[in-house]
Amino acid sequence: MKSDGIARNAAYVGAGAGVTLFAIISLLPGSLIGGSVGIKIAGVHFRSPVTSQLFPRVIVAVSMLLGVLLFGSLFVAFGAMTG
Repeated sequence: MKSDGIARNAAYVGAGAGVTLFAIISLLPGSLIGGSVGIKIAGVHFRSPVTSQLFPRVIVAVSMLLGVLLFGSLFVAFGAMTG
């Protein structure tokens, strides 16, 4: 029973380290990669020079958010597994 608590605490410490590393290392690259994918998607649907209409902006913003969430979840999961 005691080893279960130690393993749980180590997983929490690893997840915290993963969040810290994510904030330091990959917050900006996750947003950049997600934004470039969003621009590609908006370019396919609304012709290549993307205009500043509302829907292409929403597509780019959502893809940036998804890129950040994907990178964040990867860092937290691998940090917890390492811990």
